[in-house]
Amino acid sequence: MEAFCPSPPHDQYGPEPQQSWVTLATDDTYAFGALVLGYSLREARTRYKLTVLITRDVGAVMRHLLAQVFDDIQLVTLLRGRDPLGYPCREADGVSCSYSKLHVWRLQHISKGVFLDADTLVVANCDELFQRRELAAAPLRGWPDVFDTGVFVFEPSEKTYGRVMRAARESASFDGVDRGILNEVFGERWTKDLELRLPFVYNLQGSAGRPFFDQAFVKFGSSGAKIVHFWGSDKPWTQVYDWSKSQVHPSPGCQHRPEHLQMWWDVFGRHVQPKLARHPCGDQGRKPGLVCREEICTPFCKEEHAAAPDTTDVTSPGTAGTVSSRTEDEPTFNTSKTSTSLRTRNRSVASLLSILGDTSIANIMEGSSRTDVLRHEEDRYDAWERGEMDYMGVDAFVHIQRKLDQAIKGPPSGEKHEKDEESLSESTYLDVLTDT
Repeated sequence: MEAFCPSPPHDQYGPEPQQSWVTLATDDTYAFGALVLGYSLREARTRYKLTVLITRDVGAVMRHLLAQVFDDIQLVTLLRGRDPLGYPCREADGVSCSYSKLHVWRLQHISKGVFLDADTLVVANCDELFQRRELAAAPLRGWPDVFDTGVFVFEPSEKTYGRVMRAARESASFDGVDRGILNEVFGERWTKDLELRLPFVYNLQGSAGRPFFDQAFVKFGSSGAKIVHFWGSDKPWTQVYDWSKSQVHPSPGCQHRPEHLQMWWDVFGRHVQPKLARHPCGDQGRKPGLVCREEICTPFCKEEHAAAPDTTDVTSPGTAGTVSSRTEDEPTFNTSKTSTSLRTRNRSVASLLSILGDTSIANIMEGSSRTDVLRHEEDRYDAWERGEMDYMGVDAFVHIQRKLDQAIKGPPSGEKHEKDEESLSESTYLDVLTDT
């Protein structure tokens, strides 16, 4: 990768400044992916603008960090589809929220865009994608012959937006995500027009651990990759990273190549990690957080003008609902700092820390390493073998009982209801698919 190139002034983007890279962050976790993606585009010296779509689940702290690399931040309504496959792990991965990327066709301030999932990484300049037509995309590896929507070219249009929303409303996606809907709308054209098929190097999907694919990658793909897609449940931010050695430790069975995971963490270490450390406003004894710096703690946000969400009238189960969307542009955040109370600041940080605690990002502090994590687990095992259980702490009976109950019958209904209500209170969900 080339050295980091700062964002050029808005009047120096090239002949077509109205074209832009676009990504989506539906929560604080995926916002970390968007941050690394944005900086990877800057390092690749792109001459096009960077736009990120965010939902209300992205906190003010993360919005401020995103504003440091993206030229434009657009607040959109969270669109969710029902997964006909019904796999809990897919719901946990947030795949049902991928419908939110359908908002890209409403970005009327740009004439063309290239959408990149937040779990992608640009490893070489690929501005040539803007010479492609809608809907240029790379094929999904294997059968059926469809395109993947992790990387695709689009041209904003209210008419096209209406088409994809109609398809989402009236037809169940075969795979439960946006890919099925977009293939239904654009699939026939994509299949017939070979110029719309992007080479695999623009959407390189992991296949580590499979001898045939490993050898093929070494021979054909190691030097030509341009965009790496960390698809599936294994993400770079779920891997353990040893800061003492600047080395990532992929989890057993991880399908992504170690060198690509290392590239992601290298970008994270150069541009994102320096802004993160322990936050004195949080609970020091519980988990690490953010450094209390003025430029991070003071969130930039809309002071009074909240984005007007799309509205949905859903009819009874078994019938199609009606989605009526507002036609005006979604509001854009500005990057001016606004003074906020300490209470608001702490709430934003606490929300982010709760996300960090669920991923390996919680161990990004200097000095944290895989050895520290393993030593903690080994100490607990040794204590158990010596009969020195922490009955007043992590080994309390209530925690053991909860683990047993969850393993047998899943989380208690009360906890599930509480979690659902919290999610609904933080976001506006549009179920674009009806119950069957």
